[in-house]
Parts: sequence; C-alpha cells; structure tokens
Amino acid sequence: MLEEGGFDLALEAMKGAKYCDVRLLEEEVVELGLRPRSEDLYESRSERIVCRSVDNGYGVATSTVPIPEGITKVARQALAASRHGQGIDLAPVPPQSGSRSHKELKPFDVENVRKFLKNLRDALSNIVKGADVRPEFVCSYSRSDSILATSEGTNVRETIPKTDLTIYVAVKKAFQGFSGKVLGGIGGLEVLENQPWNDILHDLAGRALDGADSKPLPAFYRGSRFKVILDNEGSGALAHEVAHLLEADVFQEGVFHGLEPAEDFAIVDDPCIPGSYGSFLWDDEGVKSGNKVLVSREGIDLLHTRLTAKGEKGVPGNARGVFREPRPGPSNVFIRPSDWDVAEIFEETGRGLYARGLIRAECDTAVGKIEIMPEIAYMIEKKEVKRKIKGLRVTGFVKELIQKVDAIAKDFALRPSFEKDFAISEGGPHIRMDGVICL
Repeated sequence: MLEEGGFDLALEAMKGAKYCDVRLLEEEVVELGLRPRSEDLYESRSERIVCRSVDNGYGVATSTVPIPEGITKVARQALAASRHGQGIDLAPVPPQSGSRSHKELKPFDVENVRKFLKNLRDALSNIVKGADVRPEFVCSYSRSDSILATSEGTNVRETIPKTDLTIYVAVKKAFQGFSGKVLGGIGGLEVLENQPWNDILHDLAGRALDGADSKPLPAFYRGSRFKVILDNEGSGALAHEVAHLLEADVFQEGVFHGLEPAEDFAIVDDPCIPGSYGSFLWDDEGVKSGNKVLVSREGIDLLHTRLTAKGEKGVPGNARGVFREPRPGPSNVFIRPSDWDVAEIFEETGRGLYARGLIRAECDTAVGKIEIMPEIAYMIEKKEVKRKIKGLRVTGFVKELIQKVDAIAKDFALRPSFEKDFAISEGGPHIRMDGVICL
C-alpha cells in the first residue's frame, strides 16, 4: 500500500495542470478451468500507481513501484504528456469522498470451487443420456481495491469482489451441438451457489442436443422478414449494441433521427443495481454513479465522461478507463421489463422464430446497423416447433429494430460480460420484434 503522503506528493508534482489525479489500484485474480482433459489454475496479484493530468491534452503514466521516488517520477511523466494537444476542458462535478467495500459472503476457496465444478459436471453428464457430452467450466474471481485522489478534492475508495462462471457444453451425436452460458456478479462463491442449477443445466443440455439436430435456415427463407422472439440474452445484446451508438464520443444523431419506440420500450444503463456484475459507486473519474434512461418515448440520452459532457452537453458518470483517457461506456445495460407474460408472447405470435442464447452481436457504428447471432433458433408455426435452426442472423438498422419491438415480457435476467476489459452486464426480458430480416 502507498505510504501516507504519497498521494500528496503525486498531486504536488502535477501542480499547474488544469486537473490531475492519482490512483492506487490493487488487484487479485484467480481463475480455475475444468476442461474435458485438463485442469488449469491461474493466480495473480498486482499493485499499480496511475497518475493522470489534464492540460492541453490528456496525460497518463503508470508504475508498479508505489514508493515516493517512483510516484513523483510517474506524476511528472503524466504532467509532461498532458502539455501536448489542442486544449481540452472537463465538465465541473462536485468533489466526492467516502469508502465502499462491496459484500463477499463466501470466500473463493480453490478447493471448494473445484468440488463445486465437479458436481456440476457430474450432474450435467447425468442429464445428457445417449450422447457424448464434453463440458468445460471456467470460474474466475477478481478483487479490485481502488483509491482515487484528485486535485479538486475527491478522495474515494471502492473495493469490488467479482465471481463469474463461463460454461461451454459440446454434445456429439451424428452431428455436434454446442451451448454456453455466463453467470456471475459482485461477491464471492455465494454468487454461483445461489443459482437455479437444475434449470440451468437442463437448459444447457437441451440447447446443445437441439444444436446437434439443427440445420441452417433454408435458402428460400434467407433475407425474409419474420416475427422474432429474443430471449434475455438476445434482448441484452440488442441493448448493449444500442448503448454503443449512444457513447457520446461516437454518437451520430442521424442514426436515431425520427425514432418512435413503443410506449413501454426503454433501454436503461444503471451502475447502481446491487450485486450486478457491472455495478460501481464511482466511475473511473470519481464521479458518483447514477442510472440513465438511454432510449424511450421521451427521447435519447448519452453515456458521458467529463470530457464529452463539457459545455452542458450532458451528465458525466459513465467514464471507463484507468490506464488511458477514459471513454464513455455502459455498466449494467438492459431493456426494461414490461407487462407481457412470456407464454402470452408465444401464444400471440403464431408463426415466427425464437432466438435463444448468444454467439455474437455486432454494431457498425458508422451507419447504425446491428447484427445478432443466437446460439440456436426455432421456427414456430401454430405454437409448435417445426425446425431447429443454426447459424441464424437477425439484422437491421437500429431505428428499425427498436421500432419493431411490439411485445416486452415481465421476466428479467442480466448476463455478465466484458467490454474492452471493463466488467459490464447486459440483459432484459423476452421481447418480440415484428418483421425483421433474418439470414
């Protein structure tokens, strides 16, 4: 830990800049992988000092040597780097002070985690009968302890433990099928132990087995428009990609011009959800966190840092980035639930596609085009599954996709994820889009 007075030394060394800050960041990471033919364990601990200075430009310097001589050198490097540039200003914010240590009820003990994963593996093998099943489990724990002091009087400390589990399931029959799931949140091993594992494992097994029997969308259907039901992961992917388009430094107003979503449609970014993977009390500029309704019938809002919010353009609090100039980014981003029962959505759909799970989602920020590729999809006709489809792609421009959402369910789930090394979560309820292009 940095000796007392070290923060003052760093701030003094950057005196003369418009703004400066110094951060001590201690991180611990443990990762245990249980694979079909191997097991691997990774552990690391690090301690870093980060100095940032804002003057003509943004200067950042980092060191792993938290001693007075080292921190003064790093602070001067950050100050020198900030002398270059065209001149920038930061939006004013009130100084913050305080400390928050997020709860961790059960320690992440490697031996207990190993037993836990082996029990899951055995339970999954018992569910899948008559097929070769090869599950892979990667369980990670991280603990970050961050202290930030700024030239404006902010002095905050936040300690965040996170636990997550990524599961991949491969099933081989005549053909191979795959499924996957990511779970996690803030806390220790209790985050995983409290999950509904019977439902989760049966769902993973079912999707993998269905994948082994699936075929691509027939050629004569490709490019056609369908009613598409997205599950929690699919709706979360849509929310995530829309949020990228609302990052203030890449935002293009024309992409959203004339947008008229349904009355109950809203995309929200909320870093204040207790226990969620992307939650925090202060962002990476030390600004107090707060939720934002990014898209609704009332209009749109943007994700901002202090740099992008200057000149009363918006509200900061979405800064992500410690070792470089912070950028605006999401935290916990989701489509807000409404009042439909999931069963009711299916009953009123008649003929359409049900997209489940997520392989990838992409957004072309230049034109606002989004593509979502689910793990597997089902063609539904008269409430019956007629085809199991692999390789489906749901695509469209952002305004079109949002405006075609005509049913939003009550259910809700968040999925942990990473965005440029920052922990986030994405999710929402089941939703239906009426008439979107599928490939």
